[in-house]
Amino acid sequence: MANFTCKLTPYLADVSLLVSAQSLVVIAVDRFVAVVFPLRVSFLTSKRCLLCIVSIWIVSMLVAIPHLLANKLFEFDGKFICLPISWKDVLGDGISMADYYLGLATLFIYFPSVFLTIIYTTIFTKLNSQKIPGERSTHSGRQRSKQNRNVLRMAVAIVLTFILCQLPGSIIVVLFLHKANSLNCAFLAYSSIVILATLFVYSAVNPCICLVFSGNYREGLRKVLRSICVMKAMKYSNNSKRSAT
Repeated sequence: MANFTCKLTPYLADVSLLVSAQSLVVIAVDRFVAVVFPLRVSFLTSKRCLLCIVSIWIVSMLVAIPHLLANKLFEFDGKFICLPISWKDVLGDGISMADYYLGLATLFIYFPSVFLTIIYTTIFTKLNSQKIPGERSTHSGRQRSKQNRNVLRMAVAIVLTFILCQLPGSIIVVLFLHKANSLNCAFLAYSSIVILATLFVYSAVNPCICLVFSGNYREGLRKVLRSICVMKAMKYSNNSKRSAT
């Protein structure tokens, strides 16, 4: 069971990161098309959206397979540690673990970070330059402008969270793998804390960002909470009736 957990937990963490990065890119492209080319058909139709979701998950699960296969549980000083110690058995001598992680970080963290920054800078510039005569003076025009600002702020907040939470950890991992001999133990200890903290923070902050900027998200959460309360009240009522009889 421990060996299974050793393999599955890092694998799922990798898959989650890869899915998040690709999803942010696809959403950014969809918003870019909607803002820069407003007269064109939406980039993410229902069929394309389903295809993108399935493709993103398939690519993420396939790319993370080497990490799944390489992780093994071994004993050191009476303690069990989970590490990717069988890398050559997975990819052979052609690709090292350091090269794999560098490629992974480049494709799914560094490139998306630069790409998302460029895309949302372009969207922000385009929205600020759009001036439709008479629209801003109307109620609908003001509502549209406010909605666009909220959507853009939420997107920028999510992207900044992704960059701030993922870049430090990925850089530390790449440095560790390429400069392991020149790094001291204190750096390795603190770096592992940074990596774990940023990963947990990224998972926790995203829902909070959506709650702050999205009214639909807040309303959906209220409906879920109300449904849970109603179900609990019905369950309590049924239990009370049974006790009375």
